[in-house]
Amino acid sequence: MRHLRRLLLFLLCVAPLACSKEPPRIQEGYRLIRELASDMQIKHQWVLIGNGGAMFHDIEWLFFHFESKDQVSLEQARQLYVEFIDTAVQRGNDDQNIQEYLHERPFSPSGIHCMLSLAGVGKDSVSFVCMVNERIYYDYTDPNSDERIDLHNESYEDARRIVMGE
Repeated sequence: MRHLRRLLLFLLCVAPLACSKEPPRIQEGYRLIRELASDMQIKHQWVLIGNGGAMFHDIEWLFFHFESKDQVSLEQARQLYVEFIDTAVQRGNDDQNIQEYLHERPFSPSGIHCMLSLAGVGKDSVSFVCMVNERIYYDYTDPNSDERIDLHNESYEDARRIVMGE
């Protein structure tokens, strides 16, 4: 009987947690991720293969990992990547539903973590792009070893200046 009471007490304490909805900041963060992923699917045929973010107390950053079947040059990869980061930042700043949950206002490129896996092989075609501490890294895949090798890196601001023609 005592075990039954403990079990009942445990279930009464845990059941509400299991049935509760995610906090609004997480709902809004994932809504923005879904919307941006859908836009990239339509515009570039990118497939979202991973997502998440740091949303414990507020939305510090959002994470995207896209896959694309495209083979692109360094210049094209830069254009696509900067375009996505700028779009994500703009959408985060324009979205009134997410504003109160942002850790940093206005939302900035450091709030978007994105990896882009591409189909390119060889030095003339980028196979992977990511940004760490607002520095963009471009890799290519060696056709002989199937190993990813550093191709180029640049600050986000430099890449953006090049894309904007400044």
